[in-house]
Amino acid sequence: IKRISHQVKLLLIFLMIINWGIESVKWKRLISQTEEITLGNAYQAVLGGLAVSVFTPNRVGEFLGRVFILKRTDPLKAILLTIVGSFSQLLVTIVLGTIAYIVFATRFLTNMIPDSAWLVSGFSITLVTLSLVMAFAFFNNYVLHRISILIPAKYSEKIKISIEAIATCPKQLLLKVFLLSSFRYIVFSTQFYFSIRLMGLNFTVWQCMMVIPVIYLMLAAIPTVALTELGVRGSVSVFLFGLLNGSNSLDAEGALAVVSASTLIWLINIA
Repeated sequence: IKRISHQVKLLLIFLMIINWGIESVKWKRLISQTEEITLGNAYQAVLGGLAVSVFTPNRVGEFLGRVFILKRTDPLKAILLTIVGSFSQLLVTIVLGTIAYIVFATRFLTNMIPDSAWLVSGFSITLVTLSLVMAFAFFNNYVLHRISILIPAKYSEKIKISIEAIATCPKQLLLKVFLLSSFRYIVFSTQFYFSIRLMGLNFTVWQCMMVIPVIYLMLAAIPTVALTELGVRGSVSVFLFGLLNGSNSLDAEGALAVVSASTLIWLINIA
């Protein structure tokens, strides 16, 4: 058992390297619209942005932290291209979280909360609508071009140029960025699953893949600073995994195991 646990820990660290490696490839492809950089420099920028983001709400500081490595690209343009990558990751989180929520809510919430079917249905429709709107906005960036035309040039020429950099991103590039975001999502969701197994919890793959996307969906909706995200992540995880047991909470041992698994992922990927 100790040998298996050691192997799982090494696997979690390896997946962390893959996780941020995919993010580096994604950012490199976006920045190549204005400046060619090496994958090593992109990885360095991503980790630098991660360090800065620890002290900002919902890690928005990573937009600023990455641009310092660039030499020729206008900072505002680089930040906006970085936002495109983050938006694609958010889109994947919303889409997969919506699918998981619909399955999870219909199987557990409607049975536990009387007369909640209408509320679950309404929230599901809202999430589906949000997913479709976000997908349309992401893959039809010409809308930004229309908006930039409305900005008076004498007041915001730099803003117009920066928006144009996003508006002219080829759809093929956007599709690649979306696929990379999806692959990265699978990687850190797999990390969470192995972390759950490492703590001795006996949830099945199906149960974990149904709950983990909902956890990430809720985390995306709750404003947090990385230093406080740990508590929010643990609380949300305990509540949702508790519903799998047919109750509103896990026992003390199970709750501690879920919090430990969530903390381990936070320590490896963020701290």
